[in-house]
Amino acid sequence: MVKFFLKKGVKLIKNKKGYTLIFIIVILLVISLMLGLTLTLNFVSRAKVGSFDVYREEALYIAEAGVKELIWQFKFSPTQPPNPLIFDIDFENWSGRGEVSFRRDYPVQGQITINSKGYVPYNSSIQVERELEVIVDSQTYQILKWEEKSLEYIK
Repeated sequence: MVKFFLKKGVKLIKNKKGYTLIFIIVILLVISLMLGLTLTLNFVSRAKVGSFDVYREEALYIAEAGVKELIWQFKFSPTQPPNPLIFDIDFENWSGRGEVSFRRDYPVQGQITINSKGYVPYNSSIQVERELEVIVDSQTYQILKWEEKSLEYIK
């Protein structure tokens, strides 16, 4: 089958009637190249968006972990927790940082306001930040309000 088309193509070129065929083949190659480049750029941009989605989730998890850690320290630690509480997370393929601060008797007497931020990846030129504000009863340590202050902040 291939030999048939090659023979036919060579015959057309010798008769000077095959220039149209060559022109069509070149046009098809150019169109294929352009489609290939477009698809490659599309996949690369989707991969970057996907990695930012992962960073967003990880930063939120770090901020939540900071809130839970501070509540645990209020409940069970015999000493006052540090203010701010800063902790680093360093896994094999990503790193993050959590910064948690609190204010006692704010907004009203008997409540503690906790502000927790998660940063992923930490010490990088591009970084996602998520921030939570949580109000806790200072006697029972029950969560009264849980609000995300910033959905994301990309530096």
